[in-house]
Amino acid sequence: MKIIKDSETESGPPNLLNKEAFRKLNETLLKRLLDETETLQLHTALKTAANEAAALAWSSGFPLLVYPVLLAEKTQIVRLRHYRREKVLQRSQMLMGHSV
Repeated sequence: MKIIKDSETESGPPNLLNKEAFRKLNETLLKRLLDETETLQLHTALKTAANEAAALAWSSGFPLLVYPVLLAEKTQIVRLRHYRREKVLQRSQMLMGHSV
């Protein structure tokens, strides 16, 4: 018994219905993510993260299943980096203010 992946049909080429479903899922999740993110500086990084997650998900063979999880992980990384960058900037500004 052969297991058919989300991105394949019996004959092997990607299923157009799954491509469309994946496109809609990607669009919906990215829109929700950007709408929930007030920091506009993060939008470009989040779009890049979504593209990376989409590429990884599509290559997995089960893109509709793994994309939301990959996107959540990539989003968490982007937000953590931003938080750390902001903390470093705040500390730097505080140190510069005290040394003047």
